Amino acid sequence: MKRTNIISVLVVLMVLMAVLLFSSCGSSGPGEGRGASSFNMNVGTGTSYNIREYFGQLIIAKYNYELENERFTATNIYYETKWKERALFDDEHEAGFNNVRTRIIVEAIARTRAGLTGSALFSIRFQGEYMVKVADEEGWIHINMSDEARNEFRTIARDLEVQLRSGFRKF
Repeated sequence: MKRTNIISVLVVLMVLMAVLLFSSCGSSGPGEGRGASSFNMNVGTGTSYNIREYFGQLIIAKYNYELENERFTATNIYYETKWKERALFDDEHEAGFNNVRTRIIVEAIARTRAGLTGSALFSIRFQGEYMVKVADEEGWIHINMSDEARNEFRTIARDLEVQLRSGFRKF
């Protein structure tokens, strides 16, 4: 093969690799695109105090989820709600679902440590999970989330994001 042909092939390969790399950088990430059975969103940063306070105010009090599991370490905070059955949205009813249940997971990973108290600032990720019962299936199954369910999770995640951005940060 001639040297110019080899260079041409290398240039084409590099362009293809660049296209693949940049097209994946703009994607919404796992679970955020249409068709996933979970919704994921980075909702910002906060202290452990803020995470506990806003999780209680929003997820538990406002949206009526019940806490099932919580774990705290110096570098990680994890909240998981119980599965909550709710009324079907129109698009879920049209899809033939019999029942729907959802739960929320909020995970936070320490970004910084400050001062003698060891107070940390955490990056916080919201995850909404979704399962349905369909007439032909036995038990609960993970299935592509409906648009209305995705919008509901987006609303909850944005409420948490707004609280974290606008609230007074306490350590």
